[in-house]
Amino acid sequence: VQFQDFHWAFLPVCRFNHWFLIAFNIPERKVFVLDSLKSTSKHDEFLTYWCNFMNTRASLGIETLDGWTLSSIDVAVQTDSSSCGVFLLMNAESLLQNGKLNVSQQKDIGTLRQYIKDKLLQEGKQHNPRT
Repeated sequence: VQFQDFHWAFLPVCRFNHWFLIAFNIPERKVFVLDSLKSTSKHDEFLTYWCNFMNTRASLGIETLDGWTLSSIDVAVQTDSSSCGVFLLMNAESLLQNGKLNVSQQKDIGTLRQYIKDKLLQEGKQHNPRT
């Protein structure tokens, strides 16, 4: 896969039973860590992993995409212990739709869960009409 063919690449990460999203803006060479718990201790670590991965791709002649920087983006903070996946999915969708983050709020989690369920079922029916 040539990353340069895409605007965004996403890496969902589950660490210590918590999901967060690492988003890579390919044209701008920016890495965003979207974490609804706002834990910053892992951000530099994942930037290092990404840079090492991209350097390996360059050394193998796959593609050269260097000069990555860690950038910040405001995300909503979850106030419970079970909504991280919802925040991850909504953040990814928001970036894909308009490149900006539409901040989901904890108070909307029930509605967002229903939206995600409906969206998954709708997409599933489009690809398999028998479902």
